[in-house]
Parts: sequence; structure tokens; C-alpha cells
Amino acid sequence: MGLICSKPNSLVSLITVEYDVKDDQPEETEIFRLEPASTELIEKVILKRFSHITEIDARSIANFSGGNARIAIALGNTVKRGDNLSQLKDSDLFIRLFQQRNEPSKSLLRAAEACSLVYSFNIQLSENEELELLSDLVGMNVQEMYRNVSELMRRDLVQKRSVWRAVLPHAIANKLARRALENIPIEKICSVFENGGSERLLKSFSRRLSYLHESEEAIEISKRWLKEDGLLGDVSNLNKLGITLFENIAPLNPELTLSVIERVFKISSAETFFNEIMNFTMNIQCFLDL
Repeated sequence: MGLICSKPNSLVSLITVEYDVKDDQPEETEIFRLEPASTELIEKVILKRFSHITEIDARSIANFSGGNARIAIALGNTVKRGDNLSQLKDSDLFIRLFQQRNEPSKSLLRAAEACSLVYSFNIQLSENEELELLSDLVGMNVQEMYRNVSELMRRDLVQKRSVWRAVLPHAIANKLARRALENIPIEKICSVFENGGSERLLKSFSRRLSYLHESEEAIEISKRWLKEDGLLGDVSNLNKLGITLFENIAPLNPELTLSVIERVFKISSAETFFNEIMNFTMNIQCFLDL
């Protein structure tokens, strides 16, 4: 196809669409935000693609997918002729989507939960601590974690780019992350990410937390970090990493965030932090006024 497009006077153009699983924004890359499709559109897609699925089940799939066609199609692939999804809870549909007609695997689910706690992670085993840290969260050895990540890729629940991996789509990653926060003690999670020695993974963890404003455990971590003796307690002396963490977790607890910022104004040496955070503070206040 590329050869056809590159021919002189060719009238054919080619656009490739790829989700970048890394945390950073690649240079010379245009990034577009695609909004979820409507429930009605997803329902039509399911009915068109799977002739044996009833309208009621297609509606259940569409409602569960949250407008994500990829999730809807993956769930549709699990439906056998004669199945009835209308009586299933969201938790049942999630397990069905995760297993995809395979045998249940507690090890695979634990690995998925751990990996979902970060926005992305490095899969390399040599001279890389990220996979080891994620394995430590669930008491799993690195080789077993690596095998589980490979299986999640085969189930289309993990995407890759070079050495980077990410649990996707985010609708599934967020559900898994909430389960992880419920199943793994907060002390263990904070210890691994705060003391593990990987600033990149800590930042990636904070980015995942920013999506989990309905999680009591995520909110508790934000409170823990924002205490005066917490990870982000000395807000007037935050470095670039600290400011990034602060910005990521702020939406979890806007009121507490603003009260922490108020402490900064009482500190004469807070000018640098003030300049970095002023626009962000205004956004938080607008959020509270909604």
C-alpha cells in the first residue's frame, strides 16, 4: 500500500492509526482524542457482526462497553448461541471478557491487576526493575509474570510497542486497577512504587490513579501522599517529578489539593512552585465550581 501512495501523481493517501502505549508524547506525532461511540451505535455494530446475538444481549453488551467498540466486539466473541446475558451483572460480564472462553486462571488475573496499576511498563528483563516491581506486588516471580503478560497479549488485553506494554483499553485497565487496589494492601502498593527505585514507574502509577476517582483506595493514597509528612507533603519544594505526581492525583481529592496549595502561600520560598502550579490550581477550582 505504501508503494502505491508514494508513486508520482498518486491519488491514494494512507493514514495509520496507532495507540502509543508509552507515557510520553512522541515528537512529530499528532495526537487525537477519540470519544466513545453511542450505546445505540455499538448495539448496531454487535447485531451486524454477530447474527446469533439477540437485541437484548446486544444492548447489555453495548451498555457494559461504555461506548468502546473493541470491548463490545471482544465480549461478543464470547457469546455462544443460546446464551443469555441480560441477567448477568457487570462483574460477570467482566470475568467473561477477561477469560474469553479459556479456563479461569487466578495467576493471570493477579498479573493483569498488577500491570494495570501503571499506565505502561517495560517488559525487558535485563537491567530493568519494572517487571520485577510489578511481580513483587502480587508475590509472583518475574518469569511467571512475563508468561502471563504474553498470554494477556494473546487475549488482546495488553498492547505492545517495542519494549513497552500496557493493559488496554483503559476501560478494562481501570476496572482491573480498582480490583488491584482492593486486593493488595495500600501499604504494600505504596512501598513498591515509592521505594522501588523507578521514578518512571511511580509517575506511571500516579497517572493510573488519576482515572480512579471513584476508588476509595485511590483517594486514600492521595490523602497519604498529601499529608504534611507524606510523599508530596512539602509542596513548596517539589521537583519536576513531584509536581507531575501532584498534578496526577489532584483530581482524586480537589478540596484537599486546594488546602495543600494554600499552605504554599504561607511559605516565602514557594515562588517556583507557585509559578508551576497556578494555572493548574485555577483548573481545580473550576472543577469544584461545576
